[in-house]
Amino acid sequence: MTKNTSIVLLSIFTALILFVGVFSFLPGGLQYGQYNEYNSPSSLIQLGADLGQSVKGVYNVELVEDDETSTLENVQKVLNNRLGSVYSYYNTPISAEGSVLEISIPKTSNKENSSAEAILNAIGSNGVVEILTTQSSSYSAENVLMSYAEGHFKNASTSRYVNGDQVFYIVKITLTKDGQKVASESLSSYASNWSAYCSVDQVVSYGVVYSSTDKTLQVYTNSQLQADTLKSFVKFGSLNATLTLNETLDVESNNLSAIIFLVVLAVVVLASWALFYVRYRALGIAGIFSSAIAVLAFVLFGGLVYYSVFNLFGAIAVILGYCGFVYLTMRAFDGIQALLADGKSYQSAKQMGFAQENILNLIVHGALLVLGIILWLIPTAVTVGLGNALVYVAVLSFVATMGLNRMFAAIVRPLGEENVANFGINK
Repeated sequence: MTKNTSIVLLSIFTALILFVGVFSFLPGGLQYGQYNEYNSPSSLIQLGADLGQSVKGVYNVELVEDDETSTLENVQKVLNNRLGSVYSYYNTPISAEGSVLEISIPKTSNKENSSAEAILNAIGSNGVVEILTTQSSSYSAENVLMSYAEGHFKNASTSRYVNGDQVFYIVKITLTKDGQKVASESLSSYASNWSAYCSVDQVVSYGVVYSSTDKTLQVYTNSQLQADTLKSFVKFGSLNATLTLNETLDVESNNLSAIIFLVVLAVVVLASWALFYVRYRALGIAGIFSSAIAVLAFVLFGGLVYYSVFNLFGAIAVILGYCGFVYLTMRAFDGIQALLADGKSYQSAKQMGFAQENILNLIVHGALLVLGIILWLIPTAVTVGLGNALVYVAVLSFVATMGLNRMFAAIVRPLGEENVANFGINK
């Protein structure tokens, strides 16, 4: 590779990085989904209330008279469980006084492209799940076989089934002993026909297949959101109250936390770039390009693919993860410099310098990935955002240190071949 070729390749990558950067952060830069002003990848990242704006839903609550289980405390508990299970909004601020209940959720859209207003409308459903016989496709109390209120449901999980061009999102309901008894006596396993119907709030919504093998019910829905919502109704029960959404209000939030995070991240990134160039000269350019691509990839994946809730804990994980990337990159570059100073050729020094860091690289990123997955699966406001960030950071840092650094180190080679000082070495 000649010096001119190296410059051309770096210029092309610079143009691509600038284009993707504008594409990622410029408001209105991408008409993706029905998001109105929320349509650039960076703004599609689901920010927590501690970093972004919120929308408050104000409900009127009507409890069931002469029912000890119909209380505001139960309503708040069920709503919190639903928001966490379906939308990854854990520890959501919910306040209730008299007959008025208020919920504040992040304004940015969730993974199902649902706006805050749509979520607030959906979350107030009573959520009474009942299993009916196939005697009629419309609701009839006489055809109800099983329900949460009667203690027939034990737990629920979701899965996906693809049949040709059709995709079904299945809610698998495990049954209590009473539920298993009713199902075995009243339902039959069918390969092609429904064993029963599932109704939500007295509306027959889904077909059900009974598995006599493991004594479970498989409810077939049409989307992941429907499946997650139904699962939350089965697991946590109904509100046992009627909620009416009176109004939604945009909450003006103090964006100081978000500003501090962006400033700190910008300072860390720019400082690392300066350090790379001053310490390694031409070789440092490889680290600069790798880190720029990794940062933009995080934004694109977080916005266009999925990010649970990016809160302050996720922001801290990103900064710490980036610092880890810088440290591992410097270890590899220091090794290359030492080998060059010993008279090794650049190709040999590059291969040996990266190779001697492979084990540490695998251990660090593997540990981060495992820790991130464990935390991501623990349903709390702290662990979900932190775990999600660690998983993304571990994958992207691994790709950058093991792949991008090597690629760009090869591209910048002609820029330092004339003089070892161009690689930050004085001889």
